[in-house]
Amino acid sequence: MIALLAAIVLPLAGATQINVQVESGGVHLIAAAGIHTVTIRRMGGGNAAPPHVEVSRPGASTISVSLTGKSAVNLPFVSGAAGSGAYEIVYPAKLRIAAEDHDGSIVASNARGDLDLEADHGDVTVTLAPGWNGPELRMQSASGNLRLTVPHVFHARVDASTGSGQLHNALGRGNAKAPFVWLYTQQGDIWISRT
Repeated sequence: MIALLAAIVLPLAGATQINVQVESGGVHLIAAAGIHTVTIRRMGGGNAAPPHVEVSRPGASTISVSLTGKSAVNLPFVSGAAGSGAYEIVYPAKLRIAAEDHDGSIVASNARGDLDLEADHGDVTVTLAPGWNGPELRMQSASGNLRLTVPHVFHARVDASTGSGQLHNALGRGNAKAPFVWLYTQQGDIWISRT
């Protein structure tokens, strides 16, 4: 059974960017309008050890969060659902997110702003909200698949490549100067589709 464990709530206090590093387990990023804090919840079964959390403020506009602690079950995400050993992060919609997961997958739902997402050994899945207005979107993985779903009316300059997988790009390279969308995986497939 999946349960939400105690939440960590971080006030923004003027921050416009959050950097997240996860040692093990998946991450589900959820953009929400009308909030002014970042909420982090650990999701897992009864045997999930509490994570070790380090929060720092390297600059006035940035909050850095490091989540460490091995989970009993590694998480593959299926349609954005979270499993054992996962983190759910709810953040203000316009906040810039940079997230790196060393041993798990990253899912971003309803994304509205700038994203820079990297999974060393997992998939990266992003669904952009209608009206997404980030200047750029970066998705990369060493050994996972990348899936990007964009609104029906979406134009961008797209650079997508894979070392040893297949590319399925419903957008083409795009002729827009901005926003810039970059996707790269060494050993996985890339899917870009419209809603």
